[in-house]
Amino acid sequence: MRDLSETTPIYARALGPFFAALPAPVRRLHEPGAGRVFEGRAQIERGRGLAGLAARLLGLPKSGHSVPLRYAVSDVDGVERHARDFDGHAMVTRQRLEILSHGPRIAETIGPVTVLFALEAGLDGLVLAITGARLGPIRLPRALVPRMRATERGYGGAVLFDVSVSAPLIGPVIAYRGRLVERRGAGRTES
Repeated sequence: MRDLSETTPIYARALGPFFAALPAPVRRLHEPGAGRVFEGRAQIERGRGLAGLAARLLGLPKSGHSVPLRYAVSDVDGVERHARDFDGHAMVTRQRLEILSHGPRIAETIGPVTVLFALEAGLDGLVLAITGARLGPIRLPRALVPRMRATERGYGGAVLFDVSVSAPLIGPVIAYRGRLVERRGAGRTES
């Protein structure tokens, strides 16, 4: 029987046996390890007007093409720290597993906002979708919950990612997509 203890990565605990079916690069992205780093490039489109202000307040990166990206995940007592560096712009979030009556959710916190993700695993990768949100301890009504669709697909030794987030009343907040590969050894990147 599969060990789903607190030392098992949160995505493996949320997905159970479906985690093993993910493409190897996607699976490794969600297996925090000491010194595990992914590198690549991203296309970023940040919202304008109120959406741009919200993006800035949350510390989201600015728009750019072929932006260097470094991504590292670490785990401390079942809480994962996801550190993204978009060409010197740090965006750090914390993720943990929450077991709710309607199933497991990944809770990701950035600033005062926590969003809950449902996960769907397939042979080509992972799909994440927001199912709820909180501002501090206050649960947001469904009408105010941001909309997000994120995919992570394996392609060769890389992870292809595509994330888009919009908020009710203000529209698209951010969209970013690109490619990550796990860095092997000092300064060498697997392709």
